[in-house]
Amino acid sequence: MNLIRLSLLAVFISFLSSAAAQQDNVSINSYTIKKSDAQSVTVEVNYNYDGSKGFVLLDAFAKSRDGAVRALELERGFINQGKNITTTASFRRPPDNEVQKTDILRLKLVSQKNGAVVASRDFYLPYIWEATSLPIDETISKYKYVNLFESSFVEGDFAAIDQLLDKLISSELTDASGNWELSSFSYVMQMQFNGKNDQDGLKRIQQWKKLNPKSTGPSIAEAIYWQAAAWRIRGSEANLSVDPLAMKLFKKKMDAAELALSSAKSYASRDPSWYEMYLSIAQENSKSLTFTEKLFKEAIKRHPHFPNLYEKMALVYAPRYGIADWIKVDKIVETAVKNIHGASDAAVYASIYQRIALYQEIDFEIFRDSLASWPRIKQGYEDRLKKKQNTILMNEMAVYACRANDKDTFNKLWVQIQDKLERESWPSNYTPDICKYRFNGKM
Repeated sequence: MNLIRLSLLAVFISFLSSAAAQQDNVSINSYTIKKSDAQSVTVEVNYNYDGSKGFVLLDAFAKSRDGAVRALELERGFINQGKNITTTASFRRPPDNEVQKTDILRLKLVSQKNGAVVASRDFYLPYIWEATSLPIDETISKYKYVNLFESSFVEGDFAAIDQLLDKLISSELTDASGNWELSSFSYVMQMQFNGKNDQDGLKRIQQWKKLNPKSTGPSIAEAIYWQAAAWRIRGSEANLSVDPLAMKLFKKKMDAAELALSSAKSYASRDPSWYEMYLSIAQENSKSLTFTEKLFKEAIKRHPHFPNLYEKMALVYAPRYGIADWIKVDKIVETAVKNIHGASDAAVYASIYQRIALYQEIDFEIFRDSLASWPRIKQGYEDRLKKKQNTILMNEMAVYACRANDKDTFNKLWVQIQDKLERESWPSNYTPDICKYRFNGKM
């Protein structure tokens, strides 16, 4: 859609919307398109503001009707006091280079002090984002589905979450590291509830259940809520002498988490994340090893391609604290290699062992303490990088090369990543500086 056609449509829609605008002292009245291209859109917004809510800003973003495509905020607009005055704000293209479509423009006046929404208004704005060959920010692309799930949950757009979950369950879509994009939902729920008592979040889950009683999402979200509540009571640190009352309450919350899952099994277990969550709760709620192994066998029979299941079961045999059985862990990894399709055997091997290593203590050395093979992990990263060059993968591979004392591989990677370091990929005991000094004797 070209700029002239888009602008005429925007003026027409904003005229109709303006007629129906609220006659309040705090309101969003209308908008017009000031600039648009394949990378971003800038809108000029007419509003009323009486100053009663303090210092506020204007946020603008666009999304598709089903919530599966979202154009993120780019530049916020400053709001002054007055009537029928204007400011501008912009939003960037949705992640990915292909042709995409958004339908709804959402404008919000937001308090700078606490982020509370002072006023919000949706406008119908069909917009085609043309394909582009320009580079996409890898961080934004990496968290595409995280942003979609998070924003939809906060906004109460549960229909959008359900459609997105169904799409990701059936498509088995993965990111550059081989992780299912479906896992973004559980990640968002953990970030929502970990470390805080979010009663509003629980109310949203209950509302979601009423709107769609057969949705897979609420049972998983509720289990994560109760799991987080349990750990807030017990404390996350390793402790052999936890207060008996704390352990009693911990067990009560964990039972609630398990009930949220078991009561929804008939419909929610079509989502492999349901089994992933149940395996986690089973371990933390001291279910028997027999129960957990039976659950795992059922899980991989129904969802053999979901790597998180193998990771969770491997962590039963290799807990963060306690004695690990690396022979059983290695068997789990080899089962994953056999079952998971869509990536090379070496790529699956590398991905599963990397996940296991992330959950171990900081002094864990993967090539010393486990049965992991550096040649196979190296081959796995090389296979994935042949499909698509990715700086995050290259940073991860460099860390493992350093761990394996592979000077040649590390130095080849260093030439490519020294100006593109992804700090979150480097553990505190294997920093870029330490690894560089180890092989080259200089910082």
